[in-house]
Amino acid sequence: MKKYQTYFRTTLREYFVYKADVFLGMIFNIIFFAVSFAIWASVYREGNISQIAGFSLVDTITYYFITSIIWRFDASEETFLGDMIWNGYLTNDLIRPINARIMSILDAFSGVLVNVLLFIPIGLAIILVAHKYLTLPTSANLLYFIISLLLGMVVNLAFFLIVHALTFHYGDQEASFDLLDFITKFLAGATVPLMFLPGKLRIVLEYLPFKYIFNDPINIYLGKMDVRQIYYSFAGAIIWSVAFYVIFYKVYKSGLKKYTGIGR
Repeated sequence: MKKYQTYFRTTLREYFVYKADVFLGMIFNIIFFAVSFAIWASVYREGNISQIAGFSLVDTITYYFITSIIWRFDASEETFLGDMIWNGYLTNDLIRPINARIMSILDAFSGVLVNVLLFIPIGLAIILVAHKYLTLPTSANLLYFIISLLLGMVVNLAFFLIVHALTFHYGDQEASFDLLDFITKFLAGATVPLMFLPGKLRIVLEYLPFKYIFNDPINIYLGKMDVRQIYYSFAGAIIWSVAFYVIFYKVYKSGLKKYTGIGR
């Protein structure tokens, strides 16, 4: 256990050294929130609309603010297993006295922690400027939100670990990472709340695992899910996480048999 703790601390220091991409990501989040704020404020006010699918203007603006927070918990952007396989660098991890899979997971969580810490001052600035359009949850919903947020992060990471492990079998998956990241974010409700989508499409998305990443945590925060729905969401996220990790483990293990370590 101590060696994993040491490795985690080391990766944390590395992320703090090379953080230009983190700041760029934060700038993108701020721009995304500002644009979303302007668009939806205009839609509600110009259309003289009080609610859309049960969302008031405050609910909608809060939705996009929480979205900007959840982006910082996106472990998929901090996962580099596919690059390590494609370049042959995984060989270094395989010969070390530490599990290479766990190293990849620790890398991802280190990146998430750094992203969250660096986002705090920016998040506070957004709250200061837009506090009139933000709502606070109850203490119970805040606790449920945190649990749901962490479970969603695990679902997302487990899913993308599968895609990374496919590099063993099908070569460079960099294009797949970017495409799937865009698709999963949309399906998760990161760009538009799922409640705003047409009925049949929304019903289909309710059966997919990606809602646990953005949609469910935010709806829990906003108090739009009762306790029974919240616990169903927790159970679903856990089941999907386990299923994704089992698939990843099998793909990873079979991939190691094909791995040559010579890189591209």
